[in-house]
Amino acid sequence: MRKYLIIWFGEVVSTVGSALTSFALGVWIYERTGSVSLFSLNLLVYAVLGLAMMPLAGVAADRWNRKWVMLVADAGLGVVTLVVFLLAASDQLQIWHVYCLTGVSAALGTFQWPAYKALIPQIVPKAQLGRASGLSQVGDALAELFGPTVAGSLYVLSGVGLNGILLIDFVTFLFATAILLLVSIPRQTITLPAGQKRASVFQDFHQGWLYITERPGLVGLLVYFLIFNFFLELIYPLALPLLYQVGMPDAAGQAMSIMAVGMLVGIAGMGVWGGPRRRIHGILIPGILSGLAIAVAGLQPSLVLITLGGFGYYALLPISQGSDQALWQTKVAPEVQGRVFAIRSAITYSVRPLALLLAGPLADNLFEPLMSAGGGLAGTFGPIFGVGPGRGLGLLITLLGLLSAAAALSAYFFPRIRRVEADLPDVV
Repeated sequence: MRKYLIIWFGEVVSTVGSALTSFALGVWIYERTGSVSLFSLNLLVYAVLGLAMMPLAGVAADRWNRKWVMLVADAGLGVVTLVVFLLAASDQLQIWHVYCLTGVSAALGTFQWPAYKALIPQIVPKAQLGRASGLSQVGDALAELFGPTVAGSLYVLSGVGLNGILLIDFVTFLFATAILLLVSIPRQTITLPAGQKRASVFQDFHQGWLYITERPGLVGLLVYFLIFNFFLELIYPLALPLLYQVGMPDAAGQAMSIMAVGMLVGIAGMGVWGGPRRRIHGILIPGILSGLAIAVAGLQPSLVLITLGGFGYYALLPISQGSDQALWQTKVAPEVQGRVFAIRSAITYSVRPLALLLAGPLADNLFEPLMSAGGGLAGTFGPIFGVGPGRGLGLLITLLGLLSAAAALSAYFFPRIRRVEADLPDVV
């Protein structure tokens, strides 16, 4: 685990730095526009560019040295952050600049992800994959824990603001790049039968697709996550505006950081426990409970209630994601993991653009007016959720949480999903 832990530490630092910038730019956009739709558009740009680059990123992770794929991606992300800093420092940063640079960041980050995930079973023993998969989420947990609080505080602090946050992010990318340069990792071995030529990029990608479709249990998992993630992707762009309706940016950042403590609790549990013996239980049961936790968060315009619901969701997330990642790392042959993981991610998150397109209009043009004073749903749901600004967001988030819980519960009724571990042999 030593080499993995060194690389992991560098990526954790980089992820936390990126979270500072992400939060600050989100506040910057929302302060200038007051629009959930324009706030969501930045997330949409990130999603579309990431999905577009995913097939090539998966092939790159299997063809090239995975360490160097990560290194180039980290270095490129650092350059993008520096460009945003220079524009902001010269008072020339525009919203369309943020959208463009977000797209470039998405493309680079997409190359990094499958290379990092496929690198884990290359250097980590099979018995430690559950723990390693849990640890791989620490960066996200710390980003959620410290990112909003630190970014919110720095953003309103005189002399720091957006410029200082961008500079901190740039330094973290330099650190992650230096860490990768110092660690020696052998390139994955790729053997071809005698006389066989190297397949094209399209053929490589097609082989990864066939690997999944020939295994119905993996297909079933993809369909489940496609539905489950659609509801979650609708929720993500609504969460920050919901918090803004209750508190100022620094209070919202503190609430998000408290929620992220739940993720650290879940990761600590996975690190010690490694997840249930049957990974499918570790995937679906937390899925049900996390949906219910989200539903609680939307019930009242209370920072405490929102924080408790978010805490429960984040505590369950590492168990579900860690169990799912360990299952795929155990059942998918190492030589195709980059492509398979990229395809898996592209399919399950293909709903992100649609969700981001729908989230803003649903909130701004439908649910918020319906839950305003005298609105069409105010008389029905007002006694539960309250009436006024932010209550349409709360109702929508509760509804989506219940739908995601129902999706996880329904997956248990499909034998291909429930028996995926018994039907597929281990390959690692």
